[in-house]
Amino acid sequence: WGQDAASSFVAKMKGLTNDKSGKMFAELWVGTHPNCPSRIADGDAQLLEEFLKQPENKKKYFSEAHQATTFRDTVPYLLKILSIRTALSIQAHPCKKLAEKLHAARPDKYKDPNHKPELICALTPFEALCCFRPLGAIIAYLKRIPELAELVGADAVLGQYMMAPESALPATDSDEEKQSLKAMITNVYAASDDIVTKALRLHLQRIEETGAQCAEDELFVRIYRQYPDDVGCWMVYFLNYVQMVPGEALFLSDSEPHAYISGDG
Repeated sequence: WGQDAASSFVAKMKGLTNDKSGKMFAELWVGTHPNCPSRIADGDAQLLEEFLKQPENKKKYFSEAHQATTFRDTVPYLLKILSIRTALSIQAHPCKKLAEKLHAARPDKYKDPNHKPELICALTPFEALCCFRPLGAIIAYLKRIPELAELVGADAVLGQYMMAPESALPATDSDEEKQSLKAMITNVYAASDDIVTKALRLHLQRIEETGAQCAEDELFVRIYRQYPDDVGCWMVYFLNYVQMVPGEALFLSDSEPHAYISGDG
């Protein structure tokens, strides 16, 4: 999913913009995370974690307030540079309570007990999907896309909401709205591969024949061509589509579904 050397901000950061090997550059991590710890750029290549534990460096780089926390002597965040060519998977990071539970049960897989809120800042034009749209916006897509309406079981799941005015829909973030969203997504992902594939192809065919009706249709086509017949293509109509210019940023709290689509950040 990374970019070639000439395009990638990761390659630029590593001084490899002119690399001719043909390999892709996707991620650059900076921090003390055990999966990919940083080293000091000198002849000894000392681990950053060890460097920061030296008394003179602790005093220079850490405040007293920081040293009083559980992150004493370590960097409390992981800085990542991402160069994205094809859409990343849809994911949601666990909350603090669940992160602690997962770490205790599977420390080999879940390396630490912390939640993972994210802040992505665009270095180039950047696209992302994040958080569920209001129910009314999703219903508008269901009315226009019969294949998707059938997949979610719109009549059974939403009932009178399908024809109700905006004012009669459940409040944003209410339990009632969350239940409707959960039921729709469950139905989409529980559908058989054959049914999902047929629905995706019919919708793609309609867009190709009549043209895209909105930016989400164009995004659907682009993601479908990257991941043919993948049920995740439908998420462009459920999650908010965000387009950022360099310098703009997007904060994602724990438990919020998201997927980065393209760009450097």
